[in-house]
Amino acid sequence: MNSNMNMLPRFLRFAGILSTALLTLAWSADKDVADFQKAKTAFETRHWPEAEAELSRIWNQTPPSALADEAAALLVDVYLHEEKLDQAEAVVLRFKRLYNTSPQISRIAYDQGLLSLRKGSNGEAAKAFSFAVLQAHTQSLYDAASQAMRRMVEGDGLLPDQLEAAYQSLQQDPQLGPLLRAKLDSFKSTSSNGRTVLIMAPVSGEFAEVGRSQREGISLAFEEEKARGVSMPTVKILDDQGSLVQGVRQLRKMLHENRVDAILGPAMSDVAAGVAIELSASKNSIPLITPTATTDGIASLGDGVFQLNVTTHVLGQRIAGYASDCLGLKSFIIIAPHSEYGFQLAEAFAETVRKKGGSVAGVIYVDPDAANITEPLQELRQKVAGLYFEKMKREGRAYPDARQVRAYMSDSSLSIDGIFVPASSADEADKLASQIVFNKIRGQMLGSSGWYDKNLLMKSSEASQGAYFSVDFQDQPRTEIYTAFAKAYRNRWHRSPDRVAALSYDAARFLLQGMEKSSQPGTLIPALRGINVFPGVLGNIVFGEEGVNQNTALFRLEHRTFREVQDCSH
Repeated sequence: MNSNMNMLPRFLRFAGILSTALLTLAWSADKDVADFQKAKTAFETRHWPEAEAELSRIWNQTPPSALADEAAALLVDVYLHEEKLDQAEAVVLRFKRLYNTSPQISRIAYDQGLLSLRKGSNGEAAKAFSFAVLQAHTQSLYDAASQAMRRMVEGDGLLPDQLEAAYQSLQQDPQLGPLLRAKLDSFKSTSSNGRTVLIMAPVSGEFAEVGRSQREGISLAFEEEKARGVSMPTVKILDDQGSLVQGVRQLRKMLHENRVDAILGPAMSDVAAGVAIELSASKNSIPLITPTATTDGIASLGDGVFQLNVTTHVLGQRIAGYASDCLGLKSFIIIAPHSEYGFQLAEAFAETVRKKGGSVAGVIYVDPDAANITEPLQELRQKVAGLYFEKMKREGRAYPDARQVRAYMSDSSLSIDGIFVPASSADEADKLASQIVFNKIRGQMLGSSGWYDKNLLMKSSEASQGAYFSVDFQDQPRTEIYTAFAKAYRNRWHRSPDRVAALSYDAARFLLQGMEKSSQPGTLIPALRGINVFPGVLGNIVFGEEGVNQNTALFRLEHRTFREVQDCSH
């Protein structure tokens, strides 16, 4: 029999299957067109749930519909009308990944700009609107994106670096190019004091959100002082990306090409330390004001270095001084988290205790998330017991034999004057305090700013009650100066300020006060050094000899409330 004849029935069956599939696809395509038209009608009549249902089906179907990109563009609009911002963002991100050559990409960019505005990310919004303007495939889309950019520029919604980036993209646009150029020129014309301030911040990268808060706080301070008639410096932005190497490399280039009179930033401790060393090594008498760095010793790297944030070293010194001088405690143990925060605080605490004539019987570093830390705590018990037995011996009492020691260690709660637990959060504080008590070690609990967490009030065990701890700044204090700042910040940036924004705002105000006091070359650093106390929005900034904020507060956890206590020297 002919082999081709054998294959004929099989071929006819395959052809039938293929024909059915093609008919199904044709039916599906026809249904998509009908559903899309139905969705457009629902959209135009503002029936958002109906439009969402039809468009979502087309956008998410498998295999992808030929109308998927058009459906996605309309679906994002629907989500924006419904205030479903997370869903809108998910569609935008997926669209850009799968359909970045679609004619709808400019409309998606416009919607992404609207999304960014809703979230207060004006710089990202400007980038998206700029793209939409340049790639718009319809006059209506061009007009909408242009109008959005115009409102941002005329409403002073962009920082200088964001204005510059927008101008670089749109300088050839006949409407927006001249507007952006005029706005940039206007900003530069206000720089009448002839000085240049460099803002070092992580504009991009892992810490970009920190950089955003930093720049917004600084910008608000400059705008307010400008409104008061204070002459403003020229502002330049350096994106250090939160990287020491990137920061120092870019700074060298900046100083080689430009005159810089002062630096605000960097935000990250390691970058700030690297910049301070670079300025000192190159003998540049440029003040460096870091709003947020907490690592101890940065301010000692140069005469013109200022740290507005309280360092971990200062926190450790303060609670150790209070425990020794006011509570009269002499012997201590330290149980610290195995982190840079724990290392620095433990070292500062132990150093201060020894200077005041006390002793530290033992120090352990633990993982606070570990289910059980009995083994290292038992090692501390041995050391605490050793202190007790040595005291017995000094007092002329009989030293216990091995059996008595074992019995004492197994049954007794061992006491020591103070137990320092530099936890970084409420969870850490409560877990470590509970483990310490469970392992029968008793003493006055002491801590640092991580204990000042309202979550501790809701979950704290009896082990945490009565603890004393040192803190730097109170979050959102109920003071007139903070309330005014927070209101102005929300009005300007459409979101609430965080700690970085508040400290950066103060850093800029501190610098401008120094500039007002110094008019001659070489006098800015002495002028800043002459400001010993600065009224910050989170609390007074009190500078020590090295330019580090020394202003800490003391609190006690008492009956599930935080009670501020005064140093015994007051």
